[in-house]
Amino acid sequence: MKSSEASSAGGDLVVMDNAGAHKDPRVVRILLKYGAKPVYLPPYSPELNPSELAWLKVKDLLRAAKARTIDQLNVAINSATRAR
Repeated sequence: MKSSEASSAGGDLVVMDNAGAHKDPRVVRILLKYGAKPVYLPPYSPELNPSELAWLKVKDLLRAAKARTIDQLNVAINSATRAR
C-alpha cells in the first residue's frame, strides 16, 4: 500500500520502538496527516525480559570458551546451552 492510499478512521495508534527512523519528523507528520498517533515504547530494559538474561549468560559462556573453529563453537554452544 502506498502512503497516498493509506487511510485511517482517526484515533489509530502506531506503536513503534525507539529506532531513529521512527522518530524522524517526516514519519510523525505522515502519521498525523492520516489521523494516527505515534506511541513510542519505553527505552529497552533487558531486566524486564527474562529471556534476555538467559541469552546474556549463554553469550558470556561462549565468549569465555574462545572457540576458534566450527567444531569448537559447536562444543561451546552445546556446553553453554546446558549450563546452569
